[in-house]
Amino acid sequence: MSVPGIGLLLATNLLVLTDGFTKHLNYKEIASYVGICPYEQISGRTLHKQPRSKRYGPSRLRKLLYLAALSVVTHNLNFRKYYLRKVEEGKSKRLVLNNIENKLQKKIFAVIKSGTKYIENYRSVNPIYLKKCLTMS
Repeated sequence: MSVPGIGLLLATNLLVLTDGFTKHLNYKEIASYVGICPYEQISGRTLHKQPRSKRYGPSRLRKLLYLAALSVVTHNLNFRKYYLRKVEEGKSKRLVLNNIENKLQKKIFAVIKSGTKYIENYRSVNPIYLKKCLTMS
């Protein structure tokens, strides 16, 4: 629950879905199961439609992820900047919220796999660059 926008209801629903985070720890599988990942609709040369989410799976979890996305867009500065930038680029609001739902899921599962709390402004450092900086000084 240290990830922004994640409340008790969403956390418990994810716990039940993954059997206490022992099964299905790949966020892509969960996104596909919940129905929030976009699928391309391409058939040879004739059919080219925009990628759309299928909207199948547990609707309660999909609803909770949507509400979490709305919450972080309202209260988190980084997600708000992302949302406004994408809407300004011409993307639909629902598409951007769906992207934020996927980002939230990715962060949730990264926190679960690492076993640490979410750090708001964390910047990962590539060990190669860290080694170069240490040898230069």
